[in-house]
Amino acid sequence: MGFWELKMMLRTGNNSKKRAFTLLELLLVIVIIAVLMGLAIPRISKSIANTSFKSFINKACLFLDYASTRSTLKNIILEVRFDLKQKNILLRKQQEKEEIISQLQIPQDISIDIGKETVIFYPDGTSEEFKIIISDNQGRKVEISSSGFDGKIKRDE
Repeated sequence: MGFWELKMMLRTGNNSKKRAFTLLELLLVIVIIAVLMGLAIPRISKSIANTSFKSFINKACLFLDYASTRSTLKNIILEVRFDLKQKNILLRKQQEKEEIISQLQIPQDISIDIGKETVIFYPDGTSEEFKIIISDNQGRKVEISSSGFDGKIKRDE
């Protein structure tokens, strides 16, 4: 055996112990992870519910804007019908009740309060006056409305 080999053997040790985690250390890490998950999951689920509500509000506004724009571009009278029993919003020509142009599904945890079932959009860019209150099971409410005269869709949170 040479000098360098002997020096390396003394430095590292010939019978060095293998280090491993003890059962107590592993359990401690698992407990810490469980506590962190317990704190994070309610916040994450609340954030997801909030995002879902805001997403539906945006989709509803875009759906109504689309109805207004399509009515003007195609020079036809369109009707947006709120079918609250089936939980969807339908866009169709006023005269042709069978042909559905577009549809928006209402999520189960969202409720809509509207004075009438339909809103009419006219080719001149106007619409019937309407006020829609959209709420969820956590008490959040948003109002979507239009004065009808200018056809602009307004959103108040």
